[in-house]
Amino acid sequence: MASLKKNAFWITGITLISKIIGFGREMAMAHFFGATFIIDAYLMAVAIPSILFGGVLNSISVTFVPVYTEINERMGKKQSNEFTSNISLISLILSIAATVLGLLFTDEIVRILASGFKGETYDLTVKFLRISFFALIAMVLRNIFVSFLHCNNRYITEKISSLAFTLINFIVVIISGFFNYNFLIYGYTMGYFVFMILIIFNSKTSGYKFSFKLEISDNIKNVFYLAVPVFVGSMAGQINLLVDKTIASRLKEGSISSLNYASVVNSFVFSLVTVAMVTIIYPVFSKKIARNDIDGFKDTLIKGLNFLIILLVPITVGSIILAKPAIVFIYERGAFGNSATEMTYTAFIFYAVGILAVGIKSLMIKAFYSLKETKKPMVIGFISVGINIGLNIILVRYMEHNGLALATSITAIVTVFPLTALLRKKIGPFTLLNSTKLFLKSVFSSIIMGVLVYFIYRYISPIIGIGFLKEFITILITVILGAAIYFAVMKVIKAKELKYIEDLIKK
Repeated sequence: MASLKKNAFWITGITLISKIIGFGREMAMAHFFGATFIIDAYLMAVAIPSILFGGVLNSISVTFVPVYTEINERMGKKQSNEFTSNISLISLILSIAATVLGLLFTDEIVRILASGFKGETYDLTVKFLRISFFALIAMVLRNIFVSFLHCNNRYITEKISSLAFTLINFIVVIISGFFNYNFLIYGYTMGYFVFMILIIFNSKTSGYKFSFKLEISDNIKNVFYLAVPVFVGSMAGQINLLVDKTIASRLKEGSISSLNYASVVNSFVFSLVTVAMVTIIYPVFSKKIARNDIDGFKDTLIKGLNFLIILLVPITVGSIILAKPAIVFIYERGAFGNSATEMTYTAFIFYAVGILAVGIKSLMIKAFYSLKETKKPMVIGFISVGINIGLNIILVRYMEHNGLALATSITAIVTVFPLTALLRKKIGPFTLLNSTKLFLKSVFSSIIMGVLVYFIYRYISPIIGIGFLKEFITILITVILGAAIYFAVMKVIKAKELKYIEDLIKK
């Protein structure tokens, strides 16, 4: 447990640094290019390969974890290394085939998936997409070896490699801004190959030994058997993403960019808590199941759920209260004007509504995958597609791009309930009464915190003044005071689950 807490601490720290650099990249992108056709084309070009092929290829790395864990527990390191080599070779062949297909039909793909793009925006998207397809190869191999590192408790080295990827992209955005925007897509693709090389190197230092073994063994068949529902389920997410981007491509210029900028901020506040916990807990789930420890599995699940509630509820409230000054601080400069700020700010609020639901959904899906149950999440995934598309059609008519963000959040909230019910049916009952009480306490504490944070910011902002550094200090002080208020209220109303967070901080 001490090792897990230490890993969680370092993962959160490195993720924070990576997200700050990522923010720097987004700030630079907003400064140089604003919410324009250049960024719309870039974002569509980097999204399409994942939409079309990422699901089937990345599903292999997801189902790799429980199968690898079982092999390593029962047969040892040599067999698990051979399995890793085999699955990586097969994934490499599949990713090359997907890249070739993408290059052959680039024009047709853009015409269908970005039907709202015309003229210069269309041409630039096609040009960018032809380059971004090559990133698929690096992306797939990276995911396999990331899963390998997680199974061997090497979380920190993976996050350092991810940090290098983010840093490269940041540098490339700066170069693109000063010289030529075409460098944007080259930097994105190059970053993935650097990421892949670092991950494979770290895997070798973690005990991985490559062996050229290309065969369809029973274990490989098991991975692909499990991967099919994961792929089909992930396609649900890709369809949602595709529908969002296709509808946004038909709205006014900058809609895709504004949604992306809002999503980046939302991802920052979400990832600091969720990434570390879900990254570590998935292999732990798999090990509990491999050892047939169902009670331990349930206990880990409940602790993970409570952890998310304690931290994500106040983060949601605080993010909504401070959304406007945060967006202004992060983006509003250069080509990113007041209109872009308003579009991004409103979209962020509607994304923020679903922060907790997305965290719980991620936890539940990992629990299913560790049980080698991939069909039920697939079914729920496709139900969510119908909900999301229906909400998109309704809400976008009244709320424009904000309707797409709100639809995403509502869909995440709705899908949590059937996932929880199906998991209870799979592993037997586990009590959610304490978690429900904890949620209500957290909401109460967060509302008090939110009201005080609103007045604190309005009071200290004029005192500290205007300017980049001063605005940062104002937001930082407000966040620190808000956190102190939240945890103080939680202590007063005796939220005993808070002790888990306190122990984590002490250790």
